Amino acid sequence: MSKMNKVKPSLNQVFITRYLLALIAGLLVIMLVFVIWIRETTKDNRLDLMAVMAESTANRVVNNRSDSDDANRLNEPPQFEQLNPRPITVITTIIGEVIQTDPPFVSPSPSLSESELASDETVFEKLIDDTTYYLVTAPIENEDVRYGYVVLMSKRSDLMAVDQEYVQLFFMLVALGFIGFITIFIMTKRLTKPITAVSQAAKQIEAGDYQIHLPEGAREREIDELMRGFNQMAHKLDQLESLRTELLAGVTHELKTPVTSISGLLQAIDSGVVQEAEAKTFIKLSLSETAKLKQMVKDLLNFNQFSLDAVKVSLQELELGTLLAGVIERFNLIPEVTSKGQLNLKVTSPINLQTDPVRVEQIMTNLLQNANQATDGNQMISVTVTEATTTYIIEVSDQGQGIEQQDIPYIFERFYRGENKKYTTRGLGLGLSLSKMMAQALGGDLVLVETSESGTTFRLTLPKESE
Repeated sequence: MSKMNKVKPSLNQVFITRYLLALIAGLLVIMLVFVIWIRETTKDNRLDLMAVMAESTANRVVNNRSDSDDANRLNEPPQFEQLNPRPITVITTIIGEVIQTDPPFVSPSPSLSESELASDETVFEKLIDDTTYYLVTAPIENEDVRYGYVVLMSKRSDLMAVDQEYVQLFFMLVALGFIGFITIFIMTKRLTKPITAVSQAAKQIEAGDYQIHLPEGAREREIDELMRGFNQMAHKLDQLESLRTELLAGVTHELKTPVTSISGLLQAIDSGVVQEAEAKTFIKLSLSETAKLKQMVKDLLNFNQFSLDAVKVSLQELELGTLLAGVIERFNLIPEVTSKGQLNLKVTSPINLQTDPVRVEQIMTNLLQNANQATDGNQMISVTVTEATTTYIIEVSDQGQGIEQQDIPYIFERFYRGENKKYTTRGLGLGLSLSKMMAQALGGDLVLVETSESGTTFRLTLPKESE
């Protein structure tokens, strides 16, 4: 099976598995630490008890020296019941000779030196027959006269035998593991639920369904931001998809209209419906529609080139006021312009800069055309040039009806045409989008400054120093 087709584990499975392994590892570490601690604590407690028992036995030996009837009761203190198995009790002389052991030592009696018995260390280890023993000593003395020693012996393994404690530890770890697993399961479910929801929503988007609303308001900031962001993205994609469908229909219609007009006009001429002077008029109309179609195709090609960064700008040293005056003069020669004589250019001082005059004229012509379409013949269109710290600012203002509020976010989108233009103005809706691209290619930008029922202002910025 290839890697692409291999079924991958879910996020829930991965989280639970990893957290469970971490929990088990943690419990094993805890168990190891507790086992060592229990064994050492048990050993120390039993050694302390053996020390008490050794001193008690030594006192009994001293007291029983005058009472022969009690001689056989040296090893009967009830405290020995707490030591299981019972330690071996050894009675020695002061020089280490063994007098008595209880119970009897199976191997030969342990060899204990006088120095070991007289040492300040009353607890020590000793290897006897390859077995490690702990020995606890207590002197048998009366009125500062030492007669011998009581020695309690116990195997190291017996001192550390803690079966009951191990059982308790086992059940404690099982309980902790169960509680930990339930906690991990609940937390993992809570953590992965929103991520799973986002994953399912992404599949819906992949299938073309943008009607998605994920629950918001999670207590975790990152989860809440993820949900809100995804909902906003889905809503934006839904809007863009609707816009794309609408724009595609609009572009198709705009391209189809001149073709249909040309076809109808030429068919009328070809079939002889119109003749002579009227036929010439039809031919002129066909040529006009052809010119419009060519301009649309040219706009599409220009837009495609700018989208691919394939258009180069040609920078030239020029005076900006002179350039704009020429643009306005040529604009007034266009037959469709209805605001002739109502264009006002205001330049505060001569401005010399390096820029591409062709691109600047294209941008300005498009802005002036939009302003002309928004106004009637009696309203003023003003072009104002000012200087900022690092840029030159050109503002084109009209006194038209303004841009609808719902259209403002999309005016620079490719192929977008506002509601006011759909049925009154021919075009593909590429003017502002192309103009913004050209402005950015020159190192500047094109933005909408303001729009209202009193008019609209666009701002073109050009850098003082070419990049």
